[in-house]
Amino acid sequence: MANSRCTYLVGDAKVSVLNSGDSVSTIAEVVRVPEEFRGAYGKKLDAKYLAPIWTIHIRLPNASILVDPNDYDLVCPPGSASVPENYKPAKVEDQLLELGVSAEEITHVVITHRHFDHYAGVTKKDLIMGYVPSYPRASCLLNKADWESSKKLEEDAAKYGVVLMDPEEDFRSLGVVRRANLLQLLDGDTELVQGLRIISAPGETPGHQIVRVAFGGKTLYCIGDLYHHSIEVEHPSWMAPWADPSTNAESRLALATAASSEEAIVVAGHMPVGRIEKSGSTFRWVDA
Repeated sequence: MANSRCTYLVGDAKVSVLNSGDSVSTIAEVVRVPEEFRGAYGKKLDAKYLAPIWTIHIRLPNASILVDPNDYDLVCPPGSASVPENYKPAKVEDQLLELGVSAEEITHVVITHRHFDHYAGVTKKDLIMGYVPSYPRASCLLNKADWESSKKLEEDAAKYGVVLMDPEEDFRSLGVVRRANLLQLLDGDTELVQGLRIISAPGETPGHQIVRVAFGGKTLYCIGDLYHHSIEVEHPSWMAPWADPSTNAESRLALATAASSEEAIVVAGHMPVGRIEKSGSTFRWVDA
């Protein structure tokens, strides 16, 4: 598939972008485009394309950090319309082992937001114990506002006919890591280790957060679902129907301004890795 694993050196940090699996998608499924613009984009809005579901590993001298661990088989069950024909991606844990990274050495798991494809891999199924933490020594870092937003996520899922939060979360995913005393709720921006900062970027969900890695004059951002498609960078008021328009627009402007001035690498959850460039009074996305 087109969306493959890639690695970037950001000073002392080695950032590996792992594709947990491609999902069949369309712009119309993830972006609400105003009616007056639909004619200009024509069939492009409904054309199918393959969107990656990235999991990111950040290796630092004093930490081993995983961002948005996914379990493709749970999020995209075999036979579903989101799975490409005759497709079976490599599991995240196998890709980590190929990099020489064991589950036991992961020190932190950062969940950008409480949508299932960004945390389905926090647990694994044990034949005897049931679901257990995939990374038994790692603190799982979720924003407090997302932990408290169950009702909104359930209402959004019902309203828009999509799966957002894990419907079996209590015994399969976040509930498991919480009972193992591994879930840590953040409130605001947090410097996790020197050179790596978790930044609040609400809008996609109430507690959506992004990760900034900065070493040796280089910068990389892991931005979760701040954008789903490059069309949203040029049209920042266009977004998923469940997003909060005002807070999401503010978070996008802050990220685009910073990332463009820093010439940063940007890893969005479901887009090819790229950069954001200033273009007149607005911004544009450029694939890396």
